[in-house]
Amino acid sequence: NRLAATLPVSVGKETFGVLSEAKEIAQMSGGALDVTIHPLMQLWHCTTKEGRLPSSREIEAALGLVAHSGLSVDPNNRCVQLQHPGMGIDLGGIAKGYAAQAGVERMRELGLPICLVSLAGDVAAGEAPPGARGWTIVAEPEQRGAMARRLLIVNGAASTSGDTFQFVEIGGVRYSHIIDPRTGLGMKVRRSVTTVGVQGAIVDGVATALTILGRERALELCTRFHVAAIVSEGGEDGGNAETFDPFGLLVPAP
Repeated sequence: NRLAATLPVSVGKETFGVLSEAKEIAQMSGGALDVTIHPLMQLWHCTTKEGRLPSSREIEAALGLVAHSGLSVDPNNRCVQLQHPGMGIDLGGIAKGYAAQAGVERMRELGLPICLVSLAGDVAAGEAPPGARGWTIVAEPEQRGAMARRLLIVNGAASTSGDTFQFVEIGGVRYSHIIDPRTGLGMKVRRSVTTVGVQGAIVDGVATALTILGRERALELCTRFHVAAIVSEGGEDGGNAETFDPFGLLVPAP
């Protein structure tokens, strides 16, 4: 972030891979996932600590530095560059999924293929436990007890995105920690998305994008990135959920 607006920065293969996947999801989602959201995230972090919302002028200034089209990735030299000074990268919407998947891969290397790695809302699974068809995960965390949908995953990943645990209330209004990079505003719609697929970074990034977009683009993104999604709206009052599973990836737990 310090150098990339002045010259191409060489990065490791892991970082380059995540940034390349993030850029593709950004392009397909119309910028609903945008890792150049760093200036907006910094703005909201500072102002909400002060107990206030960012002003329209502050949001406008930060939005001028957010544009996934301003992130260049060079696969030949494995370099990354940002278009303007003040731009910055924040991988909060995709990196935990990658990290969970990397944890499973490391466990396999150590001869421990039966494993589960959980990083908050991101889960990656290796082979199933003895005598089981897979690992059981809760797909809709806002639904309690018997209401919660439970799924089996094996040799795959799942990600849940939403404001169930991370939000701020200012002036009696609840704002999600998820900022819409197209408007610069924290989401006020109560929405939770769980995605299931093979690659941790992909399911994490698509879950983030669909939390912004909702159901309208869900089938399109699920088909493009070979994932399934459960999109729930309505929050703690029960809400309603819709499933998008073009490849039959959602397996109910017994």
